[in-house]
Amino acid sequence: MFAGADGAEADGKSLVNQYSDTAATPGGPAGSKVDAAALLTCVVDMQSQILALSPMFATMLGSSDPNALLGRTLLDFVHPSSVAIIDTGSAFSAVHDGAASSEVRLVRLDGQELCTRCVIQAVEVVSGPARHLTFVVV
Repeated sequence: MFAGADGAEADGKSLVNQYSDTAATPGGPAGSKVDAAALLTCVVDMQSQILALSPMFATMLGSSDPNALLGRTLLDFVHPSSVAIIDTGSAFSAVHDGAASSEVRLVRLDGQELCTRCVIQAVEVVSGPARHLTFVVV
């Protein structure tokens, strides 16, 4: 179901380290380094609560304000058929200290479904273990 992504771990950790201090955080502005990345990406804690996200990812989910999605659970936007994939991918990336990749269906705020390819990477942020997810619409 999942394929390890060789070399992706370092890239994911580097990206999180670059924007973890300046990313959109509750009560703070949308981060400039996340904005600059212009990726469909987010960082979630181990309970899938959104800690940081790129403006383009917020737009993909149907929100014009990334700050409005902070603190929500990513699973609010994951199609029920893909929830187990997110959970399994997170466990795989944590156990193997790397990355996992799979197809994941998302559901936008307007109810539209999107088919994506998602790479899940285990990362460490200031608040502890987390997951960095990057999406590509397929």
